[in-house]
Amino acid sequence: MIYIIIGISTLFIIIAYGVTINNAKYLLSGYNTMSKEERAKFDIDNYIPFFKKFHLILGISCFIIGSSLTLIVSQEAGSIFIGTYPIAAYIYFIKKSNIYYDKKHQNLNKLAQLVLIGVLILTIILIIKVF
Repeated sequence: MIYIIIGISTLFIIIAYGVTINNAKYLLSGYNTMSKEERAKFDIDNYIPFFKKFHLILGISCFIIGSSLTLIVSQEAGSIFIGTYPIAAYIYFIKKSNIYYDKKHQNLNKLAQLVLIGVLILTIILIIKVF
């Protein structure tokens, strides 16, 4: 389990440093499908630092909390954490990132939040049934 936690945490940190203003039009989901006019309206200069900070905090906190739970409490606690925490974090991320989007994309983001909330609920139900 500790290797999975290290891998997932590393992935989030790589995402933080991998997406830049220069390559966002290729790598950043949603932004890469916008028209040139929509991209011109999007505040990418402020969004990328927000994106980077979120993924750095997510990667570091996944590692610290996940490995602590695994080593101190149990493998199951680490598994539950690593299965639910990123989903909950992305719900928060989508909500906070809405300020960077126009009305059309804000509505799509709200739909994405609802889907992730549903996924989180289903994940918790599955965890309860398994453990």
